[in-house]
Amino acid sequence: MYNKHLETFIVVADLGSFAKAADALYISSTAVIKQINLLEQELDLQLFERTHRGIRLTKAGALNIWRRKIYYPIFKGFDNTGEQCDAG
Repeated sequence: MYNKHLETFIVVADLGSFAKAADALYISSTAVIKQINLLEQELDLQLFERTHRGIRLTKAGALNIWRRKIYYPIFKGFDNTGEQCDAG
């Protein structure tokens, strides 16, 4: 199942910046922040610690990024019914 919030989470965690993730995803920084906030609300977890010096993964975020990097690629090619999607 594809979830743009999970993809955004992975990119932000990898790049360590909302702005860099926005550039990589070709969306605005505001959109990235909104997606991360929605994901945090959905999971009821704070995934990133935000400071005046930038962001870093919380312990919960670090555990989730490890899980997502393993499982997300497996499920990315499937739709909500569990059927494999056409990659083309």
